[in-house]
Amino acid sequence: MFNFNEIRNKTLYNHKRDYGFFLMIFSILFLFLFLYIKPDLLSFNSNIYTIVNESVILNTSLELYSRYFNQNLDSINNISVKLEDNLYNVNLNITDSNPINFYFTLDGKYFLDVYDINELILLLNPIDKININQSDKPVVDLYVMSLCPYSNRAEETIFPVYYLLKDKVTWNFNYIIKEENNSFNSLYGPNDISQTIREICVLKKYGLEFYISFVNYTNYHCGGTALCWEDVINKLKLNISEINSCYESEGFNILRNESEKSLKVNISKSPTMMINNLTTDVIYNYNDSENYKKIICSAFNSPPEECSIILN
Repeated sequence: MFNFNEIRNKTLYNHKRDYGFFLMIFSILFLFLFLYIKPDLLSFNSNIYTIVNESVILNTSLELYSRYFNQNLDSINNISVKLEDNLYNVNLNITDSNPINFYFTLDGKYFLDVYDINELILLLNPIDKININQSDKPVVDLYVMSLCPYSNRAEETIFPVYYLLKDKVTWNFNYIIKEENNSFNSLYGPNDISQTIREICVLKKYGLEFYISFVNYTNYHCGGTALCWEDVINKLKLNISEINSCYESEGFNILRNESEKSLKVNISKSPTMMINNLTTDVIYNYNDSENYKKIICSAFNSPPEECSIILN
């Protein structure tokens, strides 16, 4: 005699077992299909985070070099991109100058402006806690290399402070030049040496305001070579013959004087700023004229009313 309940229970058990079996097969197939579509989920290689390709990084680098550093694209001999330590490393080989390296995150969202550790002291020492010697008329010394892109950014940042404070401060613009066996060299090559002489000739012949205009225009329009300096001289309505004469007759003594000044205070890093004979890392806070103004104004015994004006 058949036991109907027993048969029914066995049938239900078999159906449940078959259902579980098919569910397991379906899950495995779905997993394989998903991994086929998204194979990077099985990889721990850093390349899985690369969202942008190298051409995007190249174009961004050229844009930064042109606009962020105010340099002429014609000065680039070669540009290369490689993956290094989970970053894009972009190397720009520059005519008559040291190479420049840019770093980007792999997704292309962030540009890393790499600083020397000593420069980051600014982040740890707010301006109101930095010790500066005070005087009735502060002395500001800026040491630069004429074609150094970081020096150019520092010049661009400090010039608005000059226009604000003018003769309330003693301004000295100096150049980092190395002399060896009666010859001179710079990290940025012979064009840097030549432009240094021309800039100082403008300063000697036409004064500080024309000097600042010449430096500003040349940095912006001529980029990393300064080869269009004659166009700038013409734009400012200065005398090219006078600048050339100064270059030929005074160039050697100009370079020696600059070399001796930077050697005397042991400065070789471009740019460097000294306020009342003390160096300050605020110089590395590029594009922030307000912070430059604050640190210079802190050097007054009695700050003038101009120090209350905020520079954007």
